[in-house]
Amino acid sequence: MTQRKYPHLFTPIILGNTYFRNRLFAAPQGPTGLVSGVMSEEGMAFYERKAQGGFANVVIGDAIVDSKYANSPGPHIKLDGFQGIIQLHRLTERISRHGAVASIELNHCAPYAAISFRECGKNYGAYARSVPDDMTGGPNIVEEMPEEVIEYTIQKYAQS
Repeated sequence: MTQRKYPHLFTPIILGNTYFRNRLFAAPQGPTGLVSGVMSEEGMAFYERKAQGGFANVVIGDAIVDSKYANSPGPHIKLDGFQGIIQLHRLTERISRHGAVASIELNHCAPYAAISFRECGKNYGAYARSVPDDMTGGPNIVEEMPEEVIEYTIQKYAQS
């Protein structure tokens, strides 16, 4: 009889109250096909194919919890917009219909939130410093996050 290196890989597992059909978990991958922070049909098909391919868990990557203080250039799903939430609900249904569990990677881009810095003139991080601006290459001044912004950020994570 042949001994398999990972004998439990294709067996179900329950973590907390969630049943997974096997132990293949897709790593978070940045979204493709985004239009203004909203998942397109092309992007939804990308994640759905992972579920069809047999992954037990499909992780949608790079979802910004706060567009006000944590918006940076690049493809990010904005979780504080109504249209983005509708698309994520549709995406969750498409992943779930194939027996996979959908999950999402929550992200706060500070101190690299160049768009937020341009829109509100503030960029917050764990401590004050200057970082390169991804959009211009110039300096991006990061301020230490004050307590009220920390509380605000906690609420944005909870809402997401």
